Amino acid sequence: MSPVLTWFDKDASGTELHIPKTAVKFSSNSPVVLAGTEDGRVGVYRTHGLEHVQVSERDQIQRVMSAITKDEYQGSDSQ
Repeated sequence: MSPVLTWFDKDASGTELHIPKTAVKFSSNSPVVLAGTEDGRVGVYRTHGLEHVQVSERDQIQRVMSAITKDEYQGSDSQ
């Protein structure tokens, strides 16, 4: 599954910075995502167009589990 959106920070000259993020947190009450780096910096990114209706915790868990579960599993005796 491909990401819906990919974003890279840019320096003053517009060059993309490919700095790995080590922690990501979605805000529960604001349209922002916080992403931390190995050197302790935290970026705050505003999201646009990603609004959705509130779902229960159980539904959220089900969505995560279905996203990380293989669609098709072939055991060792399948060819």
